[in-house]
Amino acid sequence: MKITKRQLRRLINEALPSHLQKHFRKDGSSVHEPEWEDVTPAGYGPTREEETSNLEDYNPDAVKAAAHAVEKIGRPQGGMIENEIHLYLEEMLGLVGASDEIFNIADEALSVAGIMLGVGPDAL
Repeated sequence: MKITKRQLRRLINEALPSHLQKHFRKDGSSVHEPEWEDVTPAGYGPTREEETSNLEDYNPDAVKAAAHAVEKIGRPQGGMIENEIHLYLEEMLGLVGASDEIFNIADEALSVAGIMLGVGPDAL
């Protein structure tokens, strides 16, 4: 069920006790930004140098497309990153949108974007 912003504001004002209302803006968004903390124990996981050194194993077009998408989106949102990669490959490289070539390069670019964002090659 979808609700409008107006309905959300009303729900927040009516349903939440006053001590919790201070945590939300009038539009219903949280006043607190999410905090991301790397909790990987020391010595586990790849180092930054290992992550970026592996990029030379990938197609150069995939690396460029991933860099463009990561710069534009800036966070690990798989669908948004994938859309940016496809747009880049279609507009900048002139690849056909439904070709096998674009899907192969886009798959590699998604792996590269995962590495660039620090979530791993198989996360997006």
